[in-house]
Amino acid sequence: MSGTLRSKQSRARWASRLSKGARSPQAFKAQLPSTRPRALELPLDSGKVILLRGIRRSGKTSLFYHTMRRLEASGVAREQILYVNLEDDRLYPIRADELDLILQAHGELLPEFQKKPLYLFLDEIQAVNGWERFVRRVHDTEHAALFVTGSAPHLLGRQIAPVLRGRCLSYELLPLSFSESIRFRDLTFETYSRTSKAMAVNVLEEYLRWGGFPEILLAEEPLRRKIVTEYADVLYYRDLLDEFSVRNEHVMRLLLKHSLSHPAALVSPHKLYHDFRSQGVRISKNTIYEYLRFLEEAGLIYSVPIFAQSLRKQEQNPKKTYIADLGLMQAFTAQPDKDQGRKLENLIFLKKRVLGGELFYCSDGHEVDIVHHAGANLTFTNVCWPVESPQTSRREIAGLTAAFQRFPQAEFELIGHELPKNQAPAPIVQKSAWQYLLE
Repeated sequence: MSGTLRSKQSRARWASRLSKGARSPQAFKAQLPSTRPRALELPLDSGKVILLRGIRRSGKTSLFYHTMRRLEASGVAREQILYVNLEDDRLYPIRADELDLILQAHGELLPEFQKKPLYLFLDEIQAVNGWERFVRRVHDTEHAALFVTGSAPHLLGRQIAPVLRGRCLSYELLPLSFSESIRFRDLTFETYSRTSKAMAVNVLEEYLRWGGFPEILLAEEPLRRKIVTEYADVLYYRDLLDEFSVRNEHVMRLLLKHSLSHPAALVSPHKLYHDFRSQGVRISKNTIYEYLRFLEEAGLIYSVPIFAQSLRKQEQNPKKTYIADLGLMQAFTAQPDKDQGRKLENLIFLKKRVLGGELFYCSDGHEVDIVHHAGANLTFTNVCWPVESPQTSRREIAGLTAAFQRFPQAEFELIGHELPKNQAPAPIVQKSAWQYLLE
């Protein structure tokens, strides 16, 4: 078939698909799905391509719908907003050179809007190979604002083709944070109310167990584990095995299980290598390094280095890894309620990660769980669960006190599941976890 004939047929196919709905006078007036606001709001008219990445089921499509609602509220006509889910089976298979037919069909159906700006939302862009050049051309030559979502590996900075660099603003959407989950369920807390405090503590414990995937939060308890197990399977097969063409599926599964069963843990590829070898698993150290990188690029884990000025020291020491959502633990461990202190630290880390800046851990004889460097601000944070334990309290305070000796201008936090009864020495500020997470 000639390219010209195929193009004409594809154009007719697209026009037919769009016009099936557009022939109705109500086609562009249908109500958008209801959404709830997130802490992240995408800019509407930045002059840049907006790239939104995140793990599956974190709410990227809902954030798109919410952004469309904001556009309508600002006076943009529905006919100027075009949303396309590129994983829709009715579009399969779609090639990069066919993406322009979407714009052509839209223009033919709505010629009166041709001179007005178009807001184009492309969902699950990874379904189209070579999509970057289309987005670059539309950004450079059309009167259009582009919003693009995709799986984490495709929208990482180092994976973006050079043709788009300098033209994009990249955002990451995590599952609902603790504070977002509170609003999501229409709960309110009064700071000094005992009833509110008891409720907040209970909700926090539930969040530590099930995480922040919206569908799981709304599901009944018996269905939650089944849903999260299905999530884990999709992430494993589509975002790891398929995406990275993994050769050793058994080792990939072992590393995934290990990583998602141990939040806020130091990870040594050297130790993992010997552990696997002792179990009879044949593997090289390079494969472990490579597969850990796959987990991070898929957005399932985050790794942070030791706090040190020397890059060599950072490379020589183990990384500390955190998981993207605590609910995923339910699919990989028989005792997901263990290590509550590490899970709480994971939650505090995710909150600080959203704030931007650099994150480290400190281990120089005295431990500090999280070191947050943002601009001119440096914050040392220790997180603990049984904060009432005198031994635990002394250990956590000792780590912060040692850091104060080296960095007296920094800020120091001791965050516990409940507010400690004994006041820590200045300048350490004690905070209750639920209150900190709602700040």
